Amino acid sequence: MGSTIISSPNSTKNKKHKRDPKAHSVKKGNEWKFGYKSHIGVDSESSLVHSLKVTSANVHDVTTTSKLLSGEEKIVYGDSGYIGAETQQP
Repeated sequence: MGSTIISSPNSTKNKKHKRDPKAHSVKKGNEWKFGYKSHIGVDSESSLVHSLKVTSANVHDVTTTSKLLSGEEKIVYGDSGYIGAETQQP
């Protein structure tokens, strides 16, 4: 499992003078990003993507874990954002 930030324009210099209401800010490393986050579940044997969940960027990775699993996994790999997933409610 892993996640990637999908940038969205944070400027209000557009016709509606508004930002995307579903996009949010998140700090990644030392930089602030604005947009969405794609959470991806990949089969470790075939390397095929089997699940994808898109959230606003401020949603923590660990809260999407149950939505990325099929239930047939024997072992799960993920980056540090998914630590503690076993304590999250599905």
